[in-house]
Amino acid sequence: LPPTLQSHPPSPTPRRLAQPVAMNRVAMPTGGGDKDTFVGVTVPSTIKRLPKLLGQVKDVKMTATQLVQSAVELITDPMKPPTKDLDQLSEFLSVTLESTEQLLAGFLALLRAALKLPRGYMKKQAMSDDLDHLNIPVEAKSPILKAVYDDGRKSINQQLESDAVSFPSLASVQWRVDVSISTSSLKRSLVPSILMQMTLSNGVTQTFQVPVAKFHELRYNTAALLKDIVEIEKRPVFQAAAALNAK
Repeated sequence: LPPTLQSHPPSPTPRRLAQPVAMNRVAMPTGGGDKDTFVGVTVPSTIKRLPKLLGQVKDVKMTATQLVQSAVELITDPMKPPTKDLDQLSEFLSVTLESTEQLLAGFLALLRAALKLPRGYMKKQAMSDDLDHLNIPVEAKSPILKAVYDDGRKSINQQLESDAVSFPSLASVQWRVDVSISTSSLKRSLVPSILMQMTLSNGVTQTFQVPVAKFHELRYNTAALLKDIVEIEKRPVFQAAAALNAK
């Protein structure tokens, strides 16, 4: 027979697919799981221990208030001895020294993570929900939120700004063109130069002289920098940050 008319064995009967096997669902925990909270997706071990440690104290709110106060003192001025050292804090809270160290480390980690966020970046209710997710007791939430959102945040920011290392800014600039008519080697040179005087925010005045080529280089680099700043500020992330700061 021609190749097109050759007989072929019958196609095998298609096998019936097995019924899909039901997969067991794993129930996720309602709190403390991997969630993008203000402390990050991976919760530090110092914060994970807080719910258990706070469950062992008699007065959670008083304990949290004292620990927040000590943590704020350490954040704003690490070199200054706190009002209560660890031994005094342990005696005041009626817990062991080891538990006091772990509690203070947990509150330090919480407050540092919260204070790193720009003011207005996260609403108070959103942070409260995150604290619920971290299984922080209700009585302990109030001192934390007060330090981050109420008058405590303003005083913390003022203290941090006053202690921060900063450099004086530029207050004003004056310049003039000087022309050297002659030098010791040339009777007639007529070389221009720029005399600049900068006044800084701390009142210090700096006076220096630059050649014309360097002055043009300074102008060009300043204009290029300003152009880059304008381009960066047009990006959506910076516009969103500016909108949050305006609120």
